[in-house]
Amino acid sequence: HLCAQVQLLLDDLRTQFQELDPDGSGTVTQEEFQDVLTDLCRELTATQCKAIASKFSCRGNRTSYVDFLHPFEEQKQDFKVSPSKAVTQRPETHLPVYSETTLKGLNGITEQLRRKLAGDWKS
Repeated sequence: HLCAQVQLLLDDLRTQFQELDPDGSGTVTQEEFQDVLTDLCRELTATQCKAIASKFSCRGNRTSYVDFLHPFEEQKQDFKVSPSKAVTQRPETHLPVYSETTLKGLNGITEQLRRKLAGDWKS
């Protein structure tokens, strides 16, 4: 489920992580990283979130979201095929259909960002 959700919401996730990373370091706190994962995929346990965060941990209590998103971004690039290859792509007029679970996850992420930005976000 997590991989599918990340692939589906890759651009939104990148934006969310960047908003949590005002200095542009490519990292967020492990807590922020785990919060994003939990909102994205509610089926993940705390242990699973910690394991994923620790796999991409760097510089103390920081997690590299750039390293986490990298394989998904590479996969996305693989779908951008040059015109010389015979691959039919969906017309861009079709908008993606998000499931209720996905929308709940996005709403949760949005609410967390609002709370963080409304509070003392520099601490």
